[in-house]
Amino acid sequence: MLGGRLRFNLETYIYGKEHPKKEIVYPADWWEALKERFAPKWFLKKYPVRSTVITCSLKEIYPDIEPVLPQKNPVIKFLVTENYGTR
Repeated sequence: MLGGRLRFNLETYIYGKEHPKKEIVYPADWWEALKERFAPKWFLKKYPVRSTVITCSLKEIYPDIEPVLPQKNPVIKFLVTENYGTR
């Protein structure tokens, strides 16, 4: 008799592609942007421009494309356990 526990694992495959990460760098605020654009080089050596860096990653997925599995059919696996503990 089952102890009231049933667990199953369903796996699926989705085609996808991961792109290289890209860093986006821009001045920290409007004052830093103004310095970067108009300040003379001697001023920038003494007071360098502070920047903000954002790292972006992009992943594409194609859920509508049916994957071709290498000689393997999708399988649903069941794990049935009985509870033999005390009541």
